Amino acid sequence: MTFRPVDAQNPSMTALVERFNADGAVWPLPCVSGDEARALTALVERLSKGRGRLSPLLSAKPHLLIPGLWDIVHSKEVVDPVTAILGPDVLCFGTSFIWKPPLADLHVSWHQDATHWGLEAPVALTVWLALTPSHRANGGVKIVPGSHGARIDHDHPEDPANMLGRKEVARTTISIDQEAYIELAPGDISIHDVLLLHASAPNRSDDHRIGFAMRYIPSWNRQRAGTEATATWIAGRDHGHYGLEREPSGLMKRADMLRHGHILRCGRNVIYRS
Repeated sequence: MTFRPVDAQNPSMTALVERFNADGAVWPLPCVSGDEARALTALVERLSKGRGRLSPLLSAKPHLLIPGLWDIVHSKEVVDPVTAILGPDVLCFGTSFIWKPPLADLHVSWHQDATHWGLEAPVALTVWLALTPSHRANGGVKIVPGSHGARIDHDHPEDPANMLGRKEVARTTISIDQEAYIELAPGDISIHDVLLLHASAPNRSDDHRIGFAMRYIPSWNRQRAGTEATATWIAGRDHGHYGLEREPSGLMKRADMLRHGHILRCGRNVIYRS
């Protein structure tokens, strides 16, 4: 799908959308300051209680439990480019932390995000916020520019080191000369199309690599029948296809956590029915 910028009079947004159409991704874009990224990293580490990994509670839609993440999901720095690409009516379909510990075998296989999102149309995008530096040496995201033209079938081999929920692997062969690395400083974002082929290798550095992924859809894009999907309203008109999620009342509040648990169960049904 070719997108048109909502504000065609804004040269920077027009150029951003043109690049997104051509490559399937744009980066780096500023989002939060380095200090804010470090503060979020410290919060994530504190909430992990020193385990060096996230609890399942924080692995999906943590913006419903952490007010600072809710604010980032709705921030002008994110919403302006997202609406320029997708149009004025936008929902946040999901968020997650991506935590890759040092010197571990965890990786992400070549895949398309749309494979298990259960959307009627493959029109969506992912915004990836770097909380720590993200580059080739620590298992940063690599893409195949221009590979977002059509759906690709995926296999699902057993691979405990694959960080994807369904362990999906695209049925395609990719050579090294096709790859491009998305390198980000703390506080920067990248944006990529839901059909863009992307992956990431293990983190071979001595430091943790932590990011925050935000997934956006135009609000007209329905979930396939038989699911109870929820989403967060972001901008424009809500077309009524999703249960709308609530802003967190504070940091990790009990009532929010109970509601969040139900939402995660519904989200898991989406993934495993797609």
